[in-house]
Amino acid sequence: MKNAKKYIKLYLQKSQESFDKWGYYYPPRTWEEMEAWDSKTFNKYLKDEEKLLKKAKENPSELFFKPKKYLNLLDSVLEFGFLHVFQKMDWSQLNDLIYQVARHHLICGAMTGSGVDYSNSYFGLLCAFAANDFETIDIFLPKEIPLSKGNSFCELTANYIKILYYQQDEFADDLIEKSHKFLEKKITKIESAGIRFYLAFYQRKATELNKCLQELCDLYSRQAYPASKMDKCFAMDLHGLYRFVYKIDADFFEQIEMPKHDCFFQEFEVWQQEQACPKGKQFYIYPQEMNYMNLIFQAQLPKVKVYEQGVRRKEFLMETELFAKELTESIQQLVNL
Repeated sequence: MKNAKKYIKLYLQKSQESFDKWGYYYPPRTWEEMEAWDSKTFNKYLKDEEKLLKKAKENPSELFFKPKKYLNLLDSVLEFGFLHVFQKMDWSQLNDLIYQVARHHLICGAMTGSGVDYSNSYFGLLCAFAANDFETIDIFLPKEIPLSKGNSFCELTANYIKILYYQQDEFADDLIEKSHKFLEKKITKIESAGIRFYLAFYQRKATELNKCLQELCDLYSRQAYPASKMDKCFAMDLHGLYRFVYKIDADFFEQIEMPKHDCFFQEFEVWQQEQACPKGKQFYIYPQEMNYMNLIFQAQLPKVKVYEQGVRRKEFLMETELFAKELTESIQQLVNL
């Protein structure tokens, strides 16, 4: 596994550079370092909840910042987890790690993405699909909210997910027309390949889809900023695209070729098929003093809700404060059990 070894090398190099510059290793190299870092962060920023509770009595909305604070501050495992998994080459653990990474980013985004269309969740959803966590569509792209009105890459692709998953064929003609107009614009090669992928999938053109998937892998490794060299080692979202096809149409999937590229781990996909594509679960269980993080992953997630904004160009933006409020209430229900 060439890219797994490459990730390990780049990761340890980044950690050493941190030590040389600042006197500490980050990202952490071992479980002990990771847990020590989280413990230090917890004790400094999260341990004293009395101030938060006092503020909550005066202003209940203050309490809704708690999940945001935990997710934003206790995230060391998201990077370290890949070092651990690639050192062990354990596909089951990789599946669980992807599940937790995707959930972490999706939940965080639903609470902090104020002023953005709900399609902001698009890449997080693809990562969730790589761990067979398709329940996230019902949560972050629920059927009852309208399709995105915009013409950006994420808006178009999120709409394709909804139309394919919920079989909303009545909206397909308009989306296909918008897709062709998008392809006529000055866009990146990876955006072009992504839109053509969904067009091919909806129209069940296996040859074109195979071409686009391979093209996306080739382009993935050549992305510029903000993608780092480490980011480009393992294409989680492209694994998610591949798995999404299987989820939607298993018969059509038989015509799909597994892409050949170092960033696409074929061995992981073989394991998925052998194990009947199991849904991932929480990879890292936080210690008791940080149990609130566990409760965030265990709680029933509220569905994303939107509000309409704009006159000439209407947009459907996420109700981020409402999501945080309902998530906090869902966590509290677990506490009261």
